Amino acid sequence: MTFLSPRRPDRRRTATGVAALSLALLATTAALAPAAAEPTPAAQIDVVELGVSGALEALEAGDITSVQLVEQYLGRIAAYDGTTYGAGLGAFVTLNDDAVAQAAELDRERAAGALRGPLHGVPVVVKDNIDTADMPTTHGNQALATYQPHHDAEVVRRLEGAGAIILGKSNMAEFAAWWDTYSSVRGRSHNPYDLTRNVNGSSGGSAAAVAASLGAVGLGTESCGSITDVSSFSNLVGVRPTVGMVSRTGVDYNLIGDSVGPLALSVEDAARTLDVLAGTDPRDELTAGADARMPASYVDDLSTTSLQGARIGYMVHPLGAGDFEVGEESDSVLATADAAVADLEAQGATVVPIEITDAWMAEYYDGRRLWGSGGRQAYFDRTEATWPVGLAERTAPTDRINYADLVAASDRMLAEDVSSLTGSDNVPADAERNQLAKDNRRHFADGMRALYEANDLDALSFPTMAYPPVTLADDPTPSSADARQFGSHCAWANFSGFPIVSVPAGFDEDGLPVGLSLMGKPYSEAGLLSYAYDFEHATGHRTAPAATPSLLRKATITTVTAPAATTYGKRTSARIRVSGLTSGEVKVEIGTRRPATAVLRKGVATVPLPRDLRPGAHRIRVAYAGSTTSAPSAASSSILVRRAKATVRVRVLRSTGGRSRVLRVSTGLVGAGTTPATGRLVILDHGRRVATGYVTAGDGNVVRVRLRGLATGLHRIKVVLSPTALHSIGTSKVRTIRVR
Repeated sequence: MTFLSPRRPDRRRTATGVAALSLALLATTAALAPAAAEPTPAAQIDVVELGVSGALEALEAGDITSVQLVEQYLGRIAAYDGTTYGAGLGAFVTLNDDAVAQAAELDRERAAGALRGPLHGVPVVVKDNIDTADMPTTHGNQALATYQPHHDAEVVRRLEGAGAIILGKSNMAEFAAWWDTYSSVRGRSHNPYDLTRNVNGSSGGSAAAVAASLGAVGLGTESCGSITDVSSFSNLVGVRPTVGMVSRTGVDYNLIGDSVGPLALSVEDAARTLDVLAGTDPRDELTAGADARMPASYVDDLSTTSLQGARIGYMVHPLGAGDFEVGEESDSVLATADAAVADLEAQGATVVPIEITDAWMAEYYDGRRLWGSGGRQAYFDRTEATWPVGLAERTAPTDRINYADLVAASDRMLAEDVSSLTGSDNVPADAERNQLAKDNRRHFADGMRALYEANDLDALSFPTMAYPPVTLADDPTPSSADARQFGSHCAWANFSGFPIVSVPAGFDEDGLPVGLSLMGKPYSEAGLLSYAYDFEHATGHRTAPAATPSLLRKATITTVTAPAATTYGKRTSARIRVSGLTSGEVKVEIGTRRPATAVLRKGVATVPLPRDLRPGAHRIRVAYAGSTTSAPSAASSSILVRRAKATVRVRVLRSTGGRSRVLRVSTGLVGAGTTPATGRLVILDHGRRVATGYVTAGDGNVVRVRLRGLATGLHRIKVVLSPTALHSIGTSKVRTIRVR
């Protein structure tokens, strides 16, 4: 077959338009196929776990068309991705409205025997800090919902030149800042393996999309963990290439050095994608030597015997996500990683335990001098784009976009993002500080080379994340999980510029994915991918998430419908339906509670949710075990429990004279019946604190507080109940006391 020059029809853009594809029951993640999601004509191949290699094989065999691929993926997005700021995976910010039309053109070309390149007809997901000339690039920011670059990023140009279809732009942590994926333009991306847990960041949208088979492969960008850490939590293969192997032109990147790389269902998928992405770009000086350092094909170098005779170092030394010492919270993760190390040995590798000594750290690591300073807004200065109307005029200077403009125009930003952008507003690059950071990173890389040479290593391995995904906090205002998400090893690659491949290594005791990283010397991607390929084929840890099942396979369908949100202590229930049944039982798990049994009546069960569910996101899992006539099925949903509104009532008890008074203080929660509102009480007189007290669950919501030594005159008394994790602040009406 011959290869054609790419022809790209205009793509209509749908900024934050994923909601347009949502179904009425998007709050659930039921295995219910919407009529619009079924390909036309019906495909015999299911896209679940198909990935790049499976799609190409099916396309070549004529078992599926690119149109059918795109339609299936769009159907799954409609079923599982949810609404903006709502329930669901939250993987996409923007969808390509012309994806089906582009797929049809690619199908015609395939039928004519003319392929554009090695990804002809494959739908790809692109992180939303990578420029696309006909879809907005929001960087996760609400104010940039219509920010339209005039040129594609180099990696997008290469993908489309290879025949790929850009299915849409994925959600990301705002300006790629955190180990959590929350953006003011889309909301939060959730972990497909537990919607109440962190998917990590900043490329969490791409990870969630690929893990749930909402696209064949995804692109991410990484300074520290944004590809590899999210891959670990999403049971994916993630590749952070050597800094300078893949172009950053048209990407918002860390001035000191970022990487663009794939998040994939398999090592082969990652290798096929890297074959297209890698190479020299004259517009990115760091890639000058890339062509000379890459193989003819990363796919061709994959081998199921590559680990035989390899020397692989293994260490557990998290570096990159704050101060962290491994404790008992990591036991299950590390046990899974230890089993993965044994699998490396079983495949013929020699595993060498590595200890990073204090002397090594003192010589090579100085965390304060490894980061640059300023210049974070340089992306807007170097990017030709159509700006959102009126954005630049928000703050001075009015002839350019700056971070203060974005803060002023975005009312859904996390406090952490507001602080980060405000602190960087109009701060120019510090050339001296940046050069010092580059020099120190070179020194750190020298230390890594010395470590490899001293131990005669071909690669260094470690658990990608030595700490499990933390539970998300979304109430009363969403907050980043970043400060609580420990355990990353990402700085080893970030500060050295070395490549990493993270590969699925199994699951911890809670059923959450664990990743194993393999890090090599610069430009050793081919060897790392082959080691990972050998490990992957020997272990087979990749498993699709149960929350996003197939929409095509004939099976008993279970659905779960629950309110998107409730408040602590309020009576709430979930409705469960199993199609085709009139009676039977289903197992229901709510959060981490012990499983309960619900009885179906006419195929439906209504399950009261515990009123003491703590604020936060909770997953509702339902499983029908099946019978001799009905297939088993499962479904899940999530519900956000918000803090309750506290009430405080005060009555001044009858006085017996003197300068003391007794207050009867009763507390409660709005809509929560007798559920207690507990916490610290502060008694104010004319706004000044005069006494404190406490109300506990054993007080029956009523306590008495004695005010002593009141001066003669009029006192305006107000009682404030301090907020807790369960309820908001509560304030009483003012009570007047006259002391004679």
